[in-house]
Amino acid sequence: MYARIVDQERWYGTATDIDLLPADPLADFNTKQNSLSLWLIEDGGATIEEVAVGYSLRRQGIKDVDVFLFSDAIMQDLGLTAVSATEELPVRGIGSQHRNVRDLKAGELLKLVGALWPRKNDIHQFQKNRLKELAKEYYAGGRIILDSVHVANRPLFG
Repeated sequence: MYARIVDQERWYGTATDIDLLPADPLADFNTKQNSLSLWLIEDGGATIEEVAVGYSLRRQGIKDVDVFLFSDAIMQDLGLTAVSATEELPVRGIGSQHRNVRDLKAGELLKLVGALWPRKNDIHQFQKNRLKELAKEYYAGGRIILDSVHVANRPLFG
């Protein structure tokens, strides 16, 4: 399974034809140097909760986080490969689960969003209060890297 942070409000409508889908969901799949950032979610690896907490702690102020969880079969069907690309989040131990889809073409990105569209109900929303609770639990367990936490969120940890 893969996870991508999205904004659930962009995934509206009932269109079924890829040419008629709203353009807003494309904003959730922005790339940098033609690479798309994803998180590998697997047994014994990063959890969807850890990724959500990590992202929330890097933002200025903890806000709700929406995470699209989707099967690696979708990637395989589209001929897309995600390769290891370590990125540190403030949650210790999950950086090795970061992946990039490199050399991504616009058409491939459109096909990915089109393939995910019918699965938009697989977006999981984490409320900010729950994220704060989890962050405190992780901190108590020594799993938060304070230097990686946005300065606005550091008071959460005393």
